Amino acid sequence: MITDGIREVVVQPTHILDGIENNIMKEEVLSYKKSFDKIAFGTPLLADSKDESQAINAVTTEFSDLKETEALVFMGHGTTHQVNTMYAGLDQKFKESAHANVFIGTVEADPTIHNLVKEVTSFQPSKIYVTPFMIVAGDHAHNDMLVILRIPGYVSLKMPDLKSVRSSKDWVNILEYAGCMWSMHKKPLIP
Repeated sequence: MITDGIREVVVQPTHILDGIENNIMKEEVLSYKKSFDKIAFGTPLLADSKDESQAINAVTTEFSDLKETEALVFMGHGTTHQVNTMYAGLDQKFKESAHANVFIGTVEADPTIHNLVKEVTSFQPSKIYVTPFMIVAGDHAHNDMLVILRIPGYVSLKMPDLKSVRSSKDWVNILEYAGCMWSMHKKPLIP
């Protein structure tokens, strides 16, 4: 960009929250501020409560076929940054907006899949849909959601031995071990 003579830069992050990774990205970009007249940043997906309402609306529209007896489990990334509380807050807002069958957990922080198993099993769903709550269905969606056999749009479980399930962070294996019937939706928030 510098060699192309670009003087103004706008960066739109592909992060869900304004946490550690977003701050690192900003610092890196700003290290070039002397090379540009202006650098501006867009906001992550969930920057304020209005964004949360829009996310709930988008999710409930995307999963409009979800039956009241079925559960939708979102796997977010999570962060050790204080902004991680946004996941629990969004989960609560789903519940307050008459979506008691939607659950959100994270791979890297709280709430964990182990927290969700308790909540989801007490809900007693007829079926569970597991999907990433991530902009891109990358490494976590492929490696932490489950050991997979590919089926178009969904996956089915290749059951590992029970010892590995107990110690695994593989979400679907843990849910199945807890006695839950499930299906997987690997579509990220932005296809």
